[in-house]
Amino acid sequence: MYFIRRDDLNSRRPEPLNRVVILLFPVLLTLAGWIVYHQVRDADFIIYDDGIYVLDNAQVQRGLTLDNLAWSLTANRAHNWHPLTWLSLMLDHELFGLDPGWFHLTNLLLHLAGTLVLLSALYHLTGEYWPGALTAGLFLLHPLNVESVAWVAQRKTVLCGLFIMLTLLAYSHYVRRPSPGTYLPVFIGTALALMAKPMAVTLPVLLLLLDYWPLGRLGKASTGRAKASGLAGKSLAGLILEKIPLVILAAVSSWLTLWAQTRGGAYSALASFEHLPPGLRLLNAVLSYFTYMVKTFWPADLIVFYPHPGANLPPIPAVLAGIGLGLITWLAWRARSRPYLIVGWLWFLVSLAPMIGLIQVSDQAQADRYAYLPLIGLFIMAAWGLKDLAQGRAGRRAVAVLASILILVGLAVLSSNQVRPWRDTKALFIYTLEKSPDNYLAHLCLGIYYKLERRLDLSVSHLKEAVRLQPGYAAARQHLGYALILKGAVEPGLDQLRAALRLNPGSLEVRQVLEQVQAGRIKNRAP
Repeated sequence: MYFIRRDDLNSRRPEPLNRVVILLFPVLLTLAGWIVYHQVRDADFIIYDDGIYVLDNAQVQRGLTLDNLAWSLTANRAHNWHPLTWLSLMLDHELFGLDPGWFHLTNLLLHLAGTLVLLSALYHLTGEYWPGALTAGLFLLHPLNVESVAWVAQRKTVLCGLFIMLTLLAYSHYVRRPSPGTYLPVFIGTALALMAKPMAVTLPVLLLLLDYWPLGRLGKASTGRAKASGLAGKSLAGLILEKIPLVILAAVSSWLTLWAQTRGGAYSALASFEHLPPGLRLLNAVLSYFTYMVKTFWPADLIVFYPHPGANLPPIPAVLAGIGLGLITWLAWRARSRPYLIVGWLWFLVSLAPMIGLIQVSDQAQADRYAYLPLIGLFIMAAWGLKDLAQGRAGRRAVAVLASILILVGLAVLSSNQVRPWRDTKALFIYTLEKSPDNYLAHLCLGIYYKLERRLDLSVSHLKEAVRLQPGYAAARQHLGYALILKGAVEPGLDQLRAALRLNPGSLEVRQVLEQVQAGRIKNRAP
């Protein structure tokens, strides 16, 4: 195995690497991932979304059948079109029943596999092993990715991530031997990634960025890595034309996702413009970009739900964040001798764009899981930047190696601590309230949890707080109504259910409960 140093680009005399080290590093990555995440084996499902995906999903619990295959292709449940995710969860249930530990372990195995494929893809794309190894290590161990791995409902994220990495690997082979046969795996990988989660819609653009660096396919390929590797140079129009089949896949996936969100009753872009006007969305998007970047380098106070500030969003921090983003973009573009900077930065901006909040489908300001793919761009900037800083003296290389090890160990410790609250609903949302005391979703989920535990005083207390913080939140009023009725406060409970129905007139569940209460059929069980 070889990696290609910058000085070797013209001579193409690659320096051999120690094969034992290269074979051992993936093993070390796997071991590190297991040490950080092994505790998910004992974790439970959580109330938030795991019910939609597994616990309350009769289709998933029927396992793999032909009928379920057809259902997965047409389902709009969870406001997404992701048939491969449904099939993956069905397979877990087929093999392990409702044991939550195995669902969690599958997420971990997918994350580990995605990390190893990312390492291989970066090596084949760049010809450099150790910067790619550092990028893969950062991806594996960063605390921002804990949510995607430790939450069963995020099967879609880690599954999509694996197919994106496989597509990158397939693309590295296609560009060296372009043909329909080598393009087909790229096409299939993109399709499978989109069928797992629509975050892969930006993949054609990301491949175009890779054409610029490290592949150097843009233009006549008269210099640099493209010439040395024998890659065929193309015009920008030619490279875009090459991606058209992938763009068509992304467009179809986008249409199906919007169909699922509209038909499934999600907060669609058009339906929620009064709630979140375009100006607020833009300010939150700019601030969110900057927040994700800051949390990449300082991953503190990570929680499962960040309430959107709405009209309370301060404009000055958003404007300052926009200036900062513009400055970084300008500096990355000016650093022509280090093209990985602009490619990594644009990777971050582009891959985060579909989830940045311009099309708002729920009431969160940001979500850690949205950073799963975009983080790779920032990690590329850091890894290749560190490699450049280490050029020259042996002392610099030693410092770079030591810094890399310390960073990875530090991230592993932070991630291990971040995994712990995900062990069950109570632990997760108590932790969330410690970091975000006015988090209405945390109060809602704890209220539901305590209601199911028949600790009705605690349930009502949390649900009242959720209603106070978010009076227009139909689910909070709905579950407060249930809890009050179970406590014997029937009339106040009915008032809350009627309020929930006014906020969400299409709720058949609330209508049915109202009818049952009025008929005297609900007394001592949780609706």
